[in-house]
Amino acid sequence: MAQCRAAWKSIQTSITDNWADISSVVDFGSKEEDDEPKKSVRVESIWKSVLKFTHTGSHPEFYAASMQDAELAYEMSCSILAYISRKLVDAERRKTK
Repeated sequence: MAQCRAAWKSIQTSITDNWADISSVVDFGSKEEDDEPKKSVRVESIWKSVLKFTHTGSHPEFYAASMQDAELAYEMSCSILAYISRKLVDAERRKTK
């Protein structure tokens, strides 16, 4: 858990600095639905929730972390990071065209 958190902290600025471009790619081709968040807002919520969940690993004085917790943190981190990374690559490609 703590290592997932450390990994997130090391890339958080890159994601945040490029979020406008990433969210543009995430939302591309989608229509907004009344009273519902954009797709990019939902993705951001997932990312930030995983980030918050991994925070528990850095604070064993407050949270008990099982192997199942660590597996969830790892799998969710890998999944959302892979998704965001692909969207960032797509955003960079759009800029160079």
